[in-house]
Amino acid sequence: MGSGRAGWYAYDFIDNGGQRSAERILPEYQSIDVGRVLPALPGATDVFVVVQCEPEHSLVLSWRLPSGKYQTIWAFVLEQPQPDQTRLIVRGRIAPGYRPYGYRNGSPYASAA
Repeated sequence: MGSGRAGWYAYDFIDNGGQRSAERILPEYQSIDVGRVLPALPGATDVFVVVQCEPEHSLVLSWRLPSGKYQTIWAFVLEQPQPDQTRLIVRGRIAPGYRPYGYRNGSPYASAA
């Protein structure tokens, strides 16, 4: 995950600065540990930092502002309810006033009023 790595697996015009995301697993990017930076946009050297990583179970990313306050936190958790099933749970929290890249009003669902 991350710009300049494999992308964010969402709409590339939003999450990858218009660059295409990877379409296959790239072995050179499979090592992720606490403290690693996952750039949000092409050319960025900061933003999302890995704060928790339990391989095959969970990944938690945070983005802190220069003030130290959290801008966003994303948690990705895998659960195995049965031996032949896997559930992905994604939870995101954002600070008031957050403006996603690519949206003038801060949300694709914001009213035009």
